[in-house]
Amino acid sequence: MKSKFCFLVLSPLLLSCNQTGTNVMLRKEVKTESLDSTKLFVKIVPFTSPDRQRLDVRGNVVKLVVHSADYYKSTSSYLEQEWKKESYVFDKKGKASPKERGDKESRNEKGQLVRVENVLPDWGITTCNTYKYNADGFVDSIISKNLGYSETSFEYDSNQNCISSKKKLVSEGTEEVSVVTYQILETDSIGNWTKRSAKMVMNSESLLGGGEKETHETDMLEWREISYQK
Repeated sequence: MKSKFCFLVLSPLLLSCNQTGTNVMLRKEVKTESLDSTKLFVKIVPFTSPDRQRLDVRGNVVKLVVHSADYYKSTSSYLEQEWKKESYVFDKKGKASPKERGDKESRNEKGQLVRVENVLPDWGITTCNTYKYNADGFVDSIISKNLGYSETSFEYDSNQNCISSKKKLVSEGTEEVSVVTYQILETDSIGNWTKRSAKMVMNSESLLGGGEKETHETDMLEWREISYQK
């Protein structure tokens, strides 16, 4: 099934309340030979907890590490962005730790994470993320109130794979709309994707003065280290 885009005025697979994205560290180059691989396994197992489904890992996963790299034309290579790295550990009940880097979380009767608040005393503000889910239990949208306001919506194919996301951000007199499309390149033996490509097209417009518009395109590569209960 497909869930249509819906947003009000955010970001998959993974989003944190206090992420500013100002300090980008490029650590290691990622080889691109794997981009030619289209070998996908078809043995699919179910999700075993709401948090595992939110983070898109099936089976009894105990640890998940997500890496991301951007493509640079100047070097014709992908460089890992260390600041985007995300790491999660799941307890016996399948609950992810750390939480979404927040001080307070709220869950619904199904155990799904619906709200995360993070107090920033130095800034004198409280940021929050609000999660909405579709009928199949996947994240439909995430509303983020940080230093700006944003909402990201997600679209899935008939195999329940996320194929695109759309984010609208309003911050400091600028409006940005980013669309990211995903393609799975590799999966493991139970159907969890371990490598995928992503292409982001971002259109920004100044809400002040002459309303200048810009368009940027970025090719990305994401890969995951997944550890299972033995």
